Amino acid sequence: MNVDTMTVTATVGGGHCFSWEMRTMNTAMNSVMDAIDIETYIVCATAAEGKTLALALGREMNLGDVDIMFEEFDGYGMRLRMRKYIYRPGARYEWLAARVKA
Repeated sequence: MNVDTMTVTATVGGGHCFSWEMRTMNTAMNSVMDAIDIETYIVCATAAEGKTLALALGREMNLGDVDIMFEEFDGYGMRLRMRKYIYRPGARYEWLAARVKA
């Protein structure tokens, strides 16, 4: 994997200057800022079956465990939105090398 580094400098209130390095990764997955959302309609008999199928779909897509952010069962199936967090809040982001210099 090729990694390119870019230095960013910002001046904030009081004239304090901060700089940090942003690393750009040459893979699409490493460039995702936080999560991937998938919205779909699953044909199922019950809401419980729809939830089970949604979680299985995440595993079949090699996403591992996914979170169900929205679900709506209408009697024929379930509309849902699944989310796979690549970076959860507060994680060490690959696209940001956190070397802050004050």
